[in-house]
Amino acid sequence: MEAVNTNGKDAVRLCEHIVRGAFGEVVCRVASTLLNRGRLTALSISKLAALARPTTNAALLILIQHNLVGSTGASRRGPGEDEMYEFDVPECLLRLRWARILALTEQTFGEEALVIVRQVFMYGKLSMPEIQSECGATGDRNKVLSLRRTVVKLLRQGFLEPTCAELLMLRSDQIDRRYKSKWVEKSAAMGTKLHSANTLAELRKVSISEINDERRAFRDPQRALKEVKTKRSAKDVAKSKGDPDEKWEVLDDVPLRVNYDKYNVLIRNELIIKAAEDRWNRAAGEVMRAVLTASLQYQHDPKEMRTDQPVGVTSIVDHLPTSSHKLLMAGIAGQSSKNVPELVRQYLAVMSGDDLASDNTGARFLSHTDHSSPSYFVEIENICTSLKASLLTELVRDRIDDKAARVLAVVARAHFASETMVRDCAMIPLREARQILSELQKLSLIDIQEVPKTAAKARNPMFPSADYHLWGIDLRKAYGFLLAGVYKTAANLVQRREKEVEKRAALLAKIDRPDLEGVDVTTFLSVKDQTDLGELNNALTMLSLAETRTDLVTMMLRDLPGGIPAK
Repeated sequence: MEAVNTNGKDAVRLCEHIVRGAFGEVVCRVASTLLNRGRLTALSISKLAALARPTTNAALLILIQHNLVGSTGASRRGPGEDEMYEFDVPECLLRLRWARILALTEQTFGEEALVIVRQVFMYGKLSMPEIQSECGATGDRNKVLSLRRTVVKLLRQGFLEPTCAELLMLRSDQIDRRYKSKWVEKSAAMGTKLHSANTLAELRKVSISEINDERRAFRDPQRALKEVKTKRSAKDVAKSKGDPDEKWEVLDDVPLRVNYDKYNVLIRNELIIKAAEDRWNRAAGEVMRAVLTASLQYQHDPKEMRTDQPVGVTSIVDHLPTSSHKLLMAGIAGQSSKNVPELVRQYLAVMSGDDLASDNTGARFLSHTDHSSPSYFVEIENICTSLKASLLTELVRDRIDDKAARVLAVVARAHFASETMVRDCAMIPLREARQILSELQKLSLIDIQEVPKTAAKARNPMFPSADYHLWGIDLRKAYGFLLAGVYKTAANLVQRREKEVEKRAALLAKIDRPDLEGVDVTTFLSVKDQTDLGELNNALTMLSLAETRTDLVTMMLRDLPGGIPAK
């Protein structure tokens, strides 16, 4: 399933605000040129951005260092071609997720991992010696060892990944280059440059597969690790016997970056748990959490349709915390902890029941293998489809009313519906149904289609009475409209933050004086300045909460599967 488009004008405006806030006005001019003009050479960027060539090159280096700009790789192919650059919009928009990622890192791995990930965010990519230097561990052997162990843990669990120059090249150009080379080889082998459509499609498919495999190999954490084979004392062996990370060491010459996909998996799992709680109860959410935790090491792509590895009941019970047993047994008399596996089986049966409705609201959350002791998969696509449908319904309910939400549900379920069908299924008068359908069409959520009554009348389009009209919904277009609105809201929030900080720049200058570092400056401020500072902190807190919620909606629409039918 293809994702909705992320390169609209609202996404471009949001990226401009993000780059300006992170790197300043000069780098933003270069990024804005690429965003609005598309793929360009460094010379063209310099002319269009009205910047000197060295300044343009420096700005491009900064953007490439932070993985915001990719290149065609022409300089690696030969000196005759000019290097061209392209801005990566999805990568830039992921920067809005940094606060949530840092919170998850601290919650999962602790304060030291938080410092490491923060430094990698700040510099784009860092090698192990650079991480030690930026974290202030140079010269402190114990701290260096602790940092290296934490980095090994983050690498082995997939939250950090190695990177290289090949990953900075645009994937589409790599595929085209590989396709052309295979086409030349095929033409030389067959003695002709004329090939069938099936042959060309097969060459393209093989090229895509090879490039994907190569890029996946470059991102493999094992490329940045080496196994340690040294003789250690019995005390050290006993100490590290239960920790497999002690057997690995980080290579110093491999740059590392944050793996957004793995963090997106964690955020997606929290959304799935919340969806289970909303549909059933907190106990169902805890069981779903145990299922996802048991298979977390096999989850690498947030857009996967369902979990790759099935999980047995025993493993689910083992990952269920003892504190959640009371939730499972709530309202059940005469139960003890020995009955927890049976209760878990009952919850699993409910979430994977075959007697549920077949529409989006009744989609199964789990599926199981056909054995006497079944193992369970999480049906991620079904759950995300339900979440996206709920978002669309809430939008219509907020913009119009509840009746409009019922009308949209009828059209979405039927794919194509007549006005009389909408009237009967939504249980509203025909006149009101027509008015609501018109309002939904103005929101770009539904379209009207003319259908000839007979084939003979289809050949004579002169008479409108020969057609009847059906209302349908294009989910790709509807979610694209919804995502564009979310981008616009996010850009407004970022712009509002900039204005709030700019309005109180003089106050912030007083607080950030270098000669008062380590001193509580607020005690020296006047009453008015203290009031202004409190208002600023409150405004920034509210804006941060709004940005976090907006990014969560963005992730549901853009980074999760389901909702959009395959072409």
